[in-house]
Amino acid sequence: MSKTGLGRLLRSVIGLSLASCCVSAGVAAADRDPLSSDRDLLAPWHGVWRGVLEDAPVPLDPSPNVQFTVDPGADDRDGCLVWRSEYILNGVIENVKDYELCRESDHFFRLEEGGGVFLNISVFGDDMYSAFALTDAEIALFTHTHREGDVIVQDIYSTKGADEPVSGLSAFIGVKRQRLILKRDGEF
Repeated sequence: MSKTGLGRLLRSVIGLSLASCCVSAGVAAADRDPLSSDRDLLAPWHGVWRGVLEDAPVPLDPSPNVQFTVDPGADDRDGCLVWRSEYILNGVIENVKDYELCRESDHFFRLEEGGGVFLNISVFGDDMYSAFALTDAEIALFTHTHREGDVIVQDIYSTKGADEPVSGLSAFIGVKRQRLILKRDGEF
C-alpha cells in the first residue's frame, strides 16, 4: 500500500479510533442495573469536547478540528449511549461518526461500529485502552485515552509487522501517532 493510501486509510479510521478510546460506559450487562451503575460512571464524560487532531511524523495539512459529544442518554435508552465525533475542515463538517456503546462488565465495554463490527475497550479509572487490526491492510492500532478534569488526551498508535514471527513472537514497528487534545466546551 502506498504512503498516500495508508494515510487515507488511517484518516478514515480516526473516527473509529476516537470513539473506541473516548468511551467510559454504556449498555449494562443483563444482570446489571444501568440506572444505578452508569449515572456516576458516565457523569465526568458527558458534554461537548473540542480540539485539533495532530499527526506525527507527517503533520496533516490542514489538521481537522474535532468536536466530540457525549450525550447522557443512557437512562432513556436501556443503558445505551450514542457518541458523536465530528471532523471539521475550514469550518465545514467533513465527517460524522455515531456509535453505540455496550457495557459488558465493570472494566470491559464493546463499541458497536455498525454492520456487526464491535471493538473491545478496557477502562481502568480515567484511562481507556483499545487495540484492533485492519487485517486487509496489515495494520494494527492501539489507542490510549486519558481524561483528567476538563481535558481528554488521546493517542492513537498505528503499527505494522516489522519482521516475520520468530518463536511465537510478532514484532511491530510504529508508523504513525495521532494525538487529540480535547477540552470541555473549548474553542478550536
